[in-house]
Amino acid sequence: MDINVSKLDTNRFNLKVAKVTDFVLTDLEEINSFCSNNSVKLLIARVSTNDISITQALESDRFQLMDTLVYYKYDFVKKSMPQIEVPFRVENISGNYDLASTIAEISQEAFHGYFGHYHADPRLSNSDSDDIYVDWAYRSCIDQNVSDAVLAAFFEDAIAGFVTLKIRTENLGELVLSGVSPKLQKQGLYQSLIYSGMQWFYQKSITQTILSTQVNNIPVQKVWARLGFEMNHSFYTLHKWFD
Repeated sequence: MDINVSKLDTNRFNLKVAKVTDFVLTDLEEINSFCSNNSVKLLIARVSTNDISITQALESDRFQLMDTLVYYKYDFVKKSMPQIEVPFRVENISGNYDLASTIAEISQEAFHGYFGHYHADPRLSNSDSDDIYVDWAYRSCIDQNVSDAVLAAFFEDAIAGFVTLKIRTENLGELVLSGVSPKLQKQGLYQSLIYSGMQWFYQKSITQTILSTQVNNIPVQKVWARLGFEMNHSFYTLHKWFD
């Protein structure tokens, strides 16, 4: 079981927030005790959609379903790198403090009202929930603990979109956070960014690439499918309030 207080969420929402993953049904009593002992107000749990019995038990214990996250994977051992044209200039801007603010601005536009598990909870502020993605994008540019690379796509010499990359294991890389300026969507920028991220991992001999989104975010999943990604696994995200 992995349970801890989330400092970022606690500071963002001004209340004690904890997160728990990789647990089994018999851990539920210990999970509730941890929250009680640490004055947790909100617990965020992530459960595999294969574990329906755990999900049902959580629902009986006042947890509420907030979203369903689907993961797609591309395995370079099974498939060769697809060949597509990237008509935009894409550069790694990781570590560039000046451009970090630009990435944050694009994130603010791209994720305004984005319906993730934070937005799905009526007790959390939508504006605070938006800020999570903005801060995440900014920190990805300046902190290698958050991201190993940030690829930016340029449209007429201005950054129009980005994707953040994280090496999870020797053979696994994740395309974590991505966004395109709403004014320039449907120009092929997003596909170019995802493809460039795949190339970045491939050039480092990382054999598998994963990415994730909410199950109802159909447009991006269509892009992934066209590039050859396949659905691999999924999770439920549930919230429990302790007041």
